[in-house]
Amino acid sequence: MEKKYNEKISSLEKKHDIKISILKKEHDMTTLEKTIRDGTQTLIKNALDYFKLENIKNEMGESAAIENLQLDKYGQIIELLAEFSLILPDHEENKKIVQEEINHQITIYQVDERPFAVFLQRIMGKYIITLNKKLQEKADQRPLRMKKRCPKCAEDVLLEAKVCKHCGHEFKGISATSDHSKIASDRVKKGKKLYRSGKYREAIDVFSSAIELKPDSSAAYYNRAIVYYKIGNNQLAKNDLREASYLGHQRAKELLDKQS
Repeated sequence: MEKKYNEKISSLEKKHDIKISILKKEHDMTTLEKTIRDGTQTLIKNALDYFKLENIKNEMGESAAIENLQLDKYGQIIELLAEFSLILPDHEENKKIVQEEINHQITIYQVDERPFAVFLQRIMGKYIITLNKKLQEKADQRPLRMKKRCPKCAEDVLLEAKVCKHCGHEFKGISATSDHSKIASDRVKKGKKLYRSGKYREAIDVFSSAIELKPDSSAAYYNRAIVYYKIGNNQLAKNDLREASYLGHQRAKELLDKQS
């Protein structure tokens, strides 16, 4: 009875720690999202002030002022907007937050500052180009420190981590021996068979176990990405494709290039 009691307590403690970790992560994400929105608003207000000064200085009509204002004068603001879009780990979600805020501001300025709202549309286009360039540069750079992905929550952690800081999952003490490489390779083959049989969830689990055995297995990341796409989880699929690309998987890099 005492053994069962201790096991139950241990299980509850683990669930409690995971729940606290998730809540803390959600709180941190909410705080960051607010920072991104507030920062975007401030940048746009600064752009508006500069826009007004340029119009007064050049003494032009509304349409002429818009045509003559050069976007390179707003280069620093555009650059900072793009940097805001790289704060959160999920770059697609981050980009969406910034774009939503810019569109929201365009709607507001259309009421009293319509010329600026029109010009802000041009800033939006330049911002997207700048952001895509930054994302590509980031994808081309191999991380300085090798990371592995938690098979439970799919978050990245340092290769030497024994416990996932995001969900509390404990990694098995496995060294990267040739035996483990062979086992990981066999699991990739098994995962492919499961995928072809339509057993997508099982395939993901097998590919995840291959990654846990061999964190630098580009084939495991690539094939897990394919399964994620199949079940409609595009963001996790993109994350795995990026990881596979970092690890030198040519097909993964080609797919990323097509998406950009």
